Amino acid sequence: MFGRTSFLALLFVGLVSLLPREATAQFPPIDAGWVDFSSGGGWNSQIQCDLPLGGTGTSSIDTGSLSESGPVNCTLTDGTTVLGPSPCQFQISYDQLTSQCNQNDDGTSTLNVTGACGIASVSGTLNCNPQNLTTPPPICGGNQACTATLGVSTNQCDKIFPAIGGFAAGEIANATASTPNNSCEGAIAHLGSMRIRFCGGSFVQGFDCGNPGNPTVVTADTSLFLTVEGAVTQSVQTTCGQKDKGSVNLTIFPGQFVDPARIDPANVFLEGVQAFGCTVKPAGMVCKVPTCQLLGPTLFGLPKNPDGTVTAEITGLLLPVEGQEDQTPIRGETDVVLSTK
Repeated sequence: MFGRTSFLALLFVGLVSLLPREATAQFPPIDAGWVDFSSGGGWNSQIQCDLPLGGTGTSSIDTGSLSESGPVNCTLTDGTTVLGPSPCQFQISYDQLTSQCNQNDDGTSTLNVTGACGIASVSGTLNCNPQNLTTPPPICGGNQACTATLGVSTNQCDKIFPAIGGFAAGEIANATASTPNNSCEGAIAHLGSMRIRFCGGSFVQGFDCGNPGNPTVVTADTSLFLTVEGAVTQSVQTTCGQKDKGSVNLTIFPGQFVDPARIDPANVFLEGVQAFGCTVKPAGMVCKVPTCQLLGPTLFGLPKNPDGTVTAEITGLLLPVEGQEDQTPIRGETDVVLSTK
């Protein structure tokens, strides 16, 4: 009876962690975070999946496609029976999307990437036996393949996928990115969210979108961030006296889609410690980060790399954009040398 689980009313929100850079793609290839997803429904069962502690997922967008993938831990509830959490692998991709560059009155431009039911192609899976164990996890109900298929039906598109929650009727994917020019090229000024819709399946049959009266449609809304590259070239003191007030320089380098001049100097952090004195130089945005009494003790508690360094996270925001309620986050990481002297 556990093979009849499908997905319904799924919601993605927020960010997770730094993600590996995707392969090169057309503008704008954005690496982003994607988070826990929960799904209630499927005949008489419920499945909830969460990103494992320390896990990473990947979201990527270009002018013709988008995708999401990553490991999740899933728990299946069927009546009073609870199975899991069990490690699963989620992935979904959209192709044959359309893009349009719109010029704005303020001299900026916005690239809109959209996908329509019946035109865009969608394929995805949730595999809860990724190691292909002969005896699958209990969540699989004895099904060794234990893979739910995800997709989109082209039947009655406007009714299965109605206009709701920022989607047009029949629309199954959309994402936006703005640039400070009229060509939708170069550095990003603002990223919108990436939103997708799809239909879930079970571990024993293909996906099913239901019917217009009871559609089994998953809605996903993922906030995006830009990845940056940076470096700390000095060692960081980890043992601090009461009067120690040293600092190190953090440099955030220019990137294909990141202009250091568009980074908000009041919102730059290294492993949660706020930087100060940020200025834009030819090498990038250069900031000072106080080592004592903040950064040094914080980095000392991080796991050590084989070479003795630690990996610190760079976070921040782009400058505000007129007409946008939020500022686009940036994320990166850099290896830092520690010193106890």
